[in-house]
Amino acid sequence: MIIKQIPYHGTFEKIIDYIDRGAHNENDLSFFRNIQVSTGNTRQAVLNSFIENDRYRGRKIRTRGQHVILSFHHLDRDNVTPEIIQDLVAKFLETRRYDKCVTYGRVHEEKNIHVHLYVSQNYFLKNKSCDLAKVKYLVQNRTISEYLEQKYSKELPNSYLYHKPREKERKPFQKTKKSSLKNELIDKLELIVEEANNLSHLNELIKDRYQDIELYERGKNQYYGIKYGKLKFRLGTVIRPEQLEVLKRLEQLREIRGRNRERDDFSPSLTR
Repeated sequence: MIIKQIPYHGTFEKIIDYIDRGAHNENDLSFFRNIQVSTGNTRQAVLNSFIENDRYRGRKIRTRGQHVILSFHHLDRDNVTPEIIQDLVAKFLETRRYDKCVTYGRVHEEKNIHVHLYVSQNYFLKNKSCDLAKVKYLVQNRTISEYLEQKYSKELPNSYLYHKPREKERKPFQKTKKSSLKNELIDKLELIVEEANNLSHLNELIKDRYQDIELYERGKNQYYGIKYGKLKFRLGTVIRPEQLEVLKRLEQLREIRGRNRERDDFSPSLTR
């Protein structure tokens, strides 16, 4: 399960309508935390709850909320049930402590099933930020992934965020005298792979920092390998397999968001 989190600075109306538009129909699975349902219909109740909670947010908390995307691998699509989604969303909110915030979310069904959540930056009716250091997010992501693996290994074999690499996969990264140039490339990439949000972002980081390294494509927008000097290497031999898998799936997520934006540009209205 890919966990993507983006600080959100826009209006509550825009993010709520975006989440609603992507849902398959009105009866699809929805998620509510600390929503005051007595204040009107669903959309208005959600909107009023975020507005009311935002009044408690002090000036030091500059971000209004977090847009979170939990994405399952497309190969597991047929096995992703509402019960599994509910369980994993609850585990995510509990682990992040977002169950103490105002939260709204819907399931989007496209090539892969994914959940969009919007979470208030401050805890419910409190002037206290729920933000954490990035290193804690990474630790929490691993906790959630391990929970998924332990409980749903049969149902969702392709949706682990982290995989333990096999010994065979580690061999390309062993240092040898004969492959010194390759070792140099591995060392350089290790410094920036952790910073990349997806393969496109990795390509941008490489262009900014190295003139002698270049990602090349095979087919339409499919990153295949890396040029280093006069040599070419496949991505899987110079980037650790578990890291590469995460970057590939984040790239798919970026493409999905791009298609959604294109669709929204042609939409006659921002509200339903």
